[in-house]
This record gives sequence, structure tokens and C-alpha cells, in this order.
Amino acid sequence: MSDTFQQQFQALSEWTDSARQSGWIPAQAQQQLAQIEQQQADDLFTNSRERPLIVAFFGGTGVGKSSLLNRLAQQQIARVGVQRPTSQEVTLYLHQDFPLAQLPAELPLEETVTAYHQDNLRRLVAWLDLPDIDSIEQRHRALVEAWLPYVDWMVYVVSPDRYHDDLGWRFLQQRGQHHAWLFVINHWDQGAPQQLDDFRRRLQREGFSDPAILRTSCTVTAGEDDFPQLEATINRAIETYGLELFKRLGLRAREAELQAFAGQMRQQLSRHDLAQIQAGFLAISQQRLEQLTQEMALSAEALIRPLQSAEQQERFWRPDSAPAPIPPDPAAWQSVIWSQHNEQRFADLLLELENHAVLHQLPVRPLKRHLKRLHAEHQPLLLGPIERAATEALARPGRAGQRLLYRGFRLLSGLLPLAAAAWAGYHVVADFYAGTRGEQAFLGLDFAIHTTLLVLLAWLIPQLLQQRTKPSAAASLRRAIGQTLRQGIVAIQARFTTLYGELDEEQQALIAALDAITPERGEQPGLAPPYIQAGEPLD
Repeated sequence: MSDTFQQQFQALSEWTDSARQSGWIPAQAQQQLAQIEQQQADDLFTNSRERPLIVAFFGGTGVGKSSLLNRLAQQQIARVGVQRPTSQEVTLYLHQDFPLAQLPAELPLEETVTAYHQDNLRRLVAWLDLPDIDSIEQRHRALVEAWLPYVDWMVYVVSPDRYHDDLGWRFLQQRGQHHAWLFVINHWDQGAPQQLDDFRRRLQREGFSDPAILRTSCTVTAGEDDFPQLEATINRAIETYGLELFKRLGLRAREAELQAFAGQMRQQLSRHDLAQIQAGFLAISQQRLEQLTQEMALSAEALIRPLQSAEQQERFWRPDSAPAPIPPDPAAWQSVIWSQHNEQRFADLLLELENHAVLHQLPVRPLKRHLKRLHAEHQPLLLGPIERAATEALARPGRAGQRLLYRGFRLLSGLLPLAAAAWAGYHVVADFYAGTRGEQAFLGLDFAIHTTLLVLLAWLIPQLLQQRTKPSAAASLRRAIGQTLRQGIVAIQARFTTLYGELDEEQQALIAALDAITPERGEQPGLAPPYIQAGEPLD
């Protein structure tokens, strides 16, 4: 197996672990990736750069796999018949130029029989007799599954009465692209031509358009069946396509599995229309935040009403009524404005947004991570500016024009009575002097009444206007809290918008990292056929 595959697999494994921990892909993705085989036949040999082609006899109980190997070796290598009605071990028959290395842990040495030969005509192929796939012993089946990743070429052996076994067909379907294939009906002396045709049709339904099927029998003399073609067919294929091509079939299948896994993950990430989800997300949050603002404004009235009541009492000539004190502690403001009820409403909003994401199949964990951070920021965004705004509102209540009018009427309430009194005093003195000289009559009662009314009006009118234009601390506080809450809601809504931008950046970064590991490819040309096609029909 190439270093490129191993590096790609390791990089994809790290990517999968990162994407899984961040919640963008499901937890089972790591297990799915781990099912892609990493084993390589090179690991079986001391010299991994030079090795033979691993050809395995594969099939069910009693089909004669071990008899075929013994006939091939022309000696008793694998136990058969009453010695081993069910294959319990692996038998490996290979040239002495390829000594085995220490076998991997999943291939126990005590269950492996190795036989070497010196025939240079058979040097390029190592024959492997696997245990029966349909054995009732789970260990035998596990041993087959452990050896399969190391096999380059599979000789699928059946018998006339055992070629319909479902278990063997399931393995054929699963591993059809991992090996080159050759099909053998053993015990052909017990078979019939229609069984050969039926077996061929079954293979064609599984995707083998024109499979080569050999008929063998280990109870007849050589030449009466297709046994001589077994080894010759494989050797001709090696000469035609080259040994390396067949060695690469398993690697090609594994690379295709990596590509398929990466494509599945890419589809998993790309299937979400974040723009559409964001539009619904913001519509929900806008509606709920407006309702929350109204609730918080009502809660703030608990602070404002006592002050407003005190101001009204003061206007109705009760100067002894002092305004209600405003809580100076920000925690006191928060406990009143941000009540448990409002806190629950905000939590319900975040839960509703999570449900909206689930409805649109958006991964929830990345969203929850951002919403959790927003949940920690919402109180500073909403309540942080309120204390400062309230302090400014109480220190300088009202708007600038209103404060200017109030100061003007306050000044007039002092100056106009003085001016009216001065005017009246002047006329009293002047008219008294003129009366003593006989120039006019002395001022009478009417003058006194009118003068008194003038002074009173000069004082009353500015006083009333002053009361009317006096800035209301309660109104200023209400206005300041309302503006601050609206600004806080706008800030939270902006964070919601930013949130989806951050999610999109995370998503695109994962897709870009995945593309860097396994670029999308078009249909790749095959290296070699996955099975040997039939030539002329066998007689």
C-alpha cells in the first residue's frame, strides 16, 4: 500500500476527529472511516518491496478448496476430508524466495500453515487456502475476514449444490472491487450444464458481465476438467496486465472508499442552505426579541412608577414629598428589569432557534456552541448600558429645549413679580406726589386690587409654566431605558447575524480542508478488470 494512501488516511482520520468533536458530522463517521482497510500484503513479507501475488481459495464448507490446493501443489499441504471436514486454519503455499515476516497480530501464527516450494514457474503467485466462510465457528469466519485485506486475487470456489449460499454472495457483493476474481465450480463430476449457466447468470446479476468459470474435480484425472487452466489463467493475466496492476486493485478499492467517505462527508456539510436557514432564524429571533423588549419595559415600570408618583404629588403643591430613590446598584436594576420570567423567555428563544436548526437538519452542536456564548453575553449587551443611561437621565432629565424653557420660566417666575411690584410702587409714589400737588386724585381701592392681581399674575403664570415645562425624571428614565433596551436588542440581533456568518466560515473551512486531503475527482479509469472475462465457452 502506498505511502500516499497512508498519509491521506491519517489526514482524513484527523479531519474526521476534528469535525466530529466540533459537531459538524455524526459520531459514527469515525467508526465508518475505521472500517476502511489499511492492511497491506507487503506487511506479510520480509522484503516488502518484492512479493508475490496473493491468490486465495475462498468458499463454503465442503466445496473442496483444500483439495484444489493439494492438487495444485501435487502434495498433501492442506488437511482435507475426515482430517478437516471444516477448514480451521490458513494454509499458505509460496516460493522460498519470499520468506514471511512476523505476521500481524490479527493473523495468529498457530493457525497458519506455511509450505514453500522451489518451482520458479510458480514464483509470482502465493496460494492461500482460507477457512470456510460459512463455518459455525465464529473464530473461523473472523480469521477469513482478517486475511481478506491481504488478498490480491480471489478464487471463489463453489460446488454444484453450494453455489447459492447467501453468506458467500454477501462477501462477493461487499468485496467485488477489492480483488481480481476467478470462479470455480468444483466437484464438477456431480454437476450439470444448467448449473453452470445458472451460476453464470447469478454472477452477471452481481455485475460480472462475462465471468470466466472453471470446472474442476479432484476425484478425476487431470485433463478431464478445467483444472490446468486455473494456474494458466492467472499467469496469462499477470503477463497481460502486469503484476503491479493486480497488486494495486485492493489499493484502488480502498482509495475509492476514501473518496466515497470524503464525498459523503462533503455532502453532509454542503447540504445545508445556511442563507435560507438564517432568514428564518432571524425572523424568529426578531419577533421574540421584540416581545422580550416589551416585557423588559414593563418590568422597568416597577422602578419608574414610584418616581412618577412622587413627581405628580410634588406638582400638586406637596413639596414635602421627595422623589423615590433610584437603586444605585446595577444588580438591583438587573433583578427588576431582567427578571426570572424574562430570563426564561430568552432561554426559550435559544431553544426555539435550536429546534429551527434541527428542523432544517443543521448540525446542532456547532450552533449550540455559539448560542451558549451568546447566552453568556446577552446580559451585558442588554443591561450593561442601562445604569449609565439611567444616571445621565436622572442627572439631566428632559431634552435640551425643555430644560431651556424650564430655566427661562423659572427666571421669569422671579423677575415678573418683581417687575410688577416695581411698576406698582412707582405709580403709588408718583400718583401720591401728584395728588399732594392737587394735580390728580389719590389712588383708590381699584388701583390696589388691580395692582395686587397684576403682581399675583406676574408670579402665577411663570410658576405654572415652570411646572408644566419641568423635565420629568420618570419620563427621562423611561425614555433612556427604552432606548437602551432597543439598542441592546439590535446588538443581539447583530450577534445572531454574525453567528451564522461564523457557522458558514467553519463549514467552508472544513470543506476546504477536506478538499485539500481528498480532492473531488471524476470517474477514474480502471487499472485492470476486477475479474477475468471468459474467452471461448468451455466445453
